[in-house]
Amino acid sequence: TLLKLDSLIVLPYNDSEATELASVVLPAATFAETIGTYINFEGVVQLSRPAKVLKYQNREIMKEMAVSRLDKHKTQFDNWVNEKNLIDAKPSWESLVAIANAMGKPMPYQTAREIFTELALKIPALGGIDYKKIGKGGVKLEGVTGSTLQKA
Repeated sequence: TLLKLDSLIVLPYNDSEATELASVVLPAATFAETIGTYINFEGVVQLSRPAKVLKYQNREIMKEMAVSRLDKHKTQFDNWVNEKNLIDAKPSWESLVAIANAMGKPMPYQTAREIFTELALKIPALGGIDYKKIGKGGVKLEGVTGSTLQKA
């Protein structure tokens, strides 16, 4: 079905068949490089926080990162400190917001948290859930499992 498309824009974090077929490929940060939410196969909403730094990390992501002992005591010889070793990718949502804005369809989001807040207002299963409630353990959605997610 992808072959039938006039154009295909892909935001991958690795190569795939889709990147081979794409008209435009925009690099995307992985879950370990950005903050965001996902629903696992058991229907639990979980929050991922960045484990590594990107070149173009926004302030919201930086606020969500914990500072490790290694971050506090880094030296000029540490690989993650050197600019050349930083990954050059944005979180997918930032790219999508920029594309929408360029197309005249403004999306007012400044953070992943704002996007989740809006989703929680519009999707009944997410109602009343926010980043604080998700915390480190996640929130089990009522009546949602991997099989119900596949049907959606």
